[in-house]
Amino acid sequence: MTGVEDSPAKGHESEEPTAAIGPKEVAAGFLAWVIPGAGHFLLGKRGRAAVFCGIVVSCAAIGFQLEGRLDEFVVDDPLSKIATLASAGSGAIYFVLRYLLGYEGNIVAPGYEYGTTFLRTAGILNLLLVLDALDIARGRKN
Repeated sequence: MTGVEDSPAKGHESEEPTAAIGPKEVAAGFLAWVIPGAGHFLLGKRGRAAVFCGIVVSCAAIGFQLEGRLDEFVVDDPLSKIATLASAGSGAIYFVLRYLLGYEGNIVAPGYEYGTTFLRTAGILNLLLVLDALDIARGRKN
């Protein structure tokens, strides 16, 4: 005998999460995508919500100030689809900048490449936060 018990690890005695996705999970995931931090706020993680919202909005604001590009689909360019997904991952921020303000970026701006990177990073971070909110809503994480 090695002295190791076959019982579950400490902190994992709770019920297993179910495979079905319910309305709470859908709402948390959708809100987390549309408004950075809103999914965590809905789930009662108010501190996390504020920090995550601040990070995503800051990245997008820096990208906007540096006049980076907001990507959009180009039919013959498969990489544009990935870049657009990254940009649009920031939810409402993307749609407000692109469609309400008509923002596209300024290719001759000195910070154009850095700004583009910040805008894409904001979207990718927000998509990761959607997954985090879904994990919390499903009981996989605290």
